[in-house]
Amino acid sequence: MQLQVNRVYSSYQKMLRQRTQGKNHQTMPLRQVYAEVARLISRDYWLTKLRSHRTRWLESLMIAAMDVCKQHHPYASRQAIRAVKSQRLANLRYLQAMEIEDTDSGERFDVIDKVMASVSVANPEIRRMELMAQMAGIEKVALARNDIGLFVTLTCPSKYHPTKLRQRGKDNIAVLNHRWKDAALTPKDGQRYLVKVWSRIRAAFADNDIAVYGVRVVEPHHDATPHWHLLLFTDKAHRAKAVEIMRKKALAEAPDEKGAQQHRFECKHLNKGGAVGYIAKYIAKNIDGYALEGETDFETGKPLTITVF
Repeated sequence: MQLQVNRVYSSYQKMLRQRTQGKNHQTMPLRQVYAEVARLISRDYWLTKLRSHRTRWLESLMIAAMDVCKQHHPYASRQAIRAVKSQRLANLRYLQAMEIEDTDSGERFDVIDKVMASVSVANPEIRRMELMAQMAGIEKVALARNDIGLFVTLTCPSKYHPTKLRQRGKDNIAVLNHRWKDAALTPKDGQRYLVKVWSRIRAAFADNDIAVYGVRVVEPHHDATPHWHLLLFTDKAHRAKAVEIMRKKALAEAPDEKGAQQHRFECKHLNKGGAVGYIAKYIAKNIDGYALEGETDFETGKPLTITVF
């Protein structure tokens, strides 16, 4: 309840700031007020919110207990994976049992056939092909404009990572990260941090008249902490400045901690064609594992085809 009240109050405060600064949108639209109040009194809305909160809380406990890491259950706990698979199966069975009818002709269709033909979670193969087609289009535009490609990786500071890797014999194993222990930050906190960093990067790009376009893929480390892969394009004249801005903003917090300079911000310059190939594996890895046979997961050392669920 408090979270939603805070959301309404935040909207109200934003409106007051805009009024003080003489900007547009100095009043909250009546429709927005009605919508927010309707949510506050909706049983179904709060039931959904509480279920989501419970799921995140349980997973946070599993992460804190080091059940989610390289040597146990990488990326997500066994309980979370079972819950996702169970929900997908329940959704599939529901769709298989439903039909839709054209009220004019009386013709009936199986809902499952229509859903599987759409770009949706229900059919990850089509979703992957849609994303790859989008990426191919972006690359075609970049070639026509003679823009330069950058493959960028952004990661979170150490305090967002529940574990760190230590060398034990021939293997790296995950151990508790004491910097995380004091803050107990969740994957959602890590995502908020990356969003904030990128918003600062975009603001700096705007201030320097740098136009950047591309695509972003979000994926977890073995301990569930998110990191971003970005395939970006910009013109040759602004490439160096764009990289400088991204590195500066990515290292603004705790720049001197161990490993920050090497891992917090990584950038590969793509001077020749084939830029889509850099991000295709990450798209497939996070959707359906297409064409990843024989590929090894960098985080866990296991085949990529078994880390997709």
